[in-house]
Amino acid sequence: MINSGYVKKYCRIFRHNVFSVWKHLNAEIFNCLVNSCTSNLYLISKPNIWVPLKKLKHSLPLGALVSIINRSHAIFLNERLKPYNLSFGQFPVFMCLLKHPDIMQESMARHFHLDKGTIARTVRKMEDAGYILRSVDPTNRRAFRLSLTEKGIHIAPEIMAIDRIWQETVCAGLSDSERQSFLSLLHQVTSDSLIAIEILERESCNVINP
Repeated sequence: MINSGYVKKYCRIFRHNVFSVWKHLNAEIFNCLVNSCTSNLYLISKPNIWVPLKKLKHSLPLGALVSIINRSHAIFLNERLKPYNLSFGQFPVFMCLLKHPDIMQESMARHFHLDKGTIARTVRKMEDAGYILRSVDPTNRRAFRLSLTEKGIHIAPEIMAIDRIWQETVCAGLSDSERQSFLSLLHQVTSDSLIAIEILERESCNVINP
């Protein structure tokens, strides 16, 4: 039986610095922590107080809810992807290359709304791990095209299965129709948020170059 105070200690670490947690957690505590995160629990600012998320649904803004889901996803993937020498931050790149082989590196940066340097560092790590093949674009010698290597393609089913397990876990309390509605609404909110970013970027460009 896991000591509840011990788990809460690391949940507070999780709340403030998600990436430091893995220095301290073993597999048993990891499972307990993930179960807590995915069982509609949220740790408020007062120490040692757990509050069911349903009771806070009117006080938590959208950003906080998205953050809780994203952190739970990050913790789960970082642990499950360790044997593959991959991480939560590399997972979207892996999936993008699986769906869009031979994509331009610059196009991927735009796709994720990240700066070129961030994508370049991620790609370099995955290339060193043997998962990405980077080749010079024949029409532009300064640009690179990215594809998964045979090693990357070989593990793709296992990587997708890991993410499906997380999705099934966090959506276990939803019926099929609720899940479809939930995903549909999330797609709409995501689309609108990207439009908001594009508008902001255009406005910033207009200020710099009137």
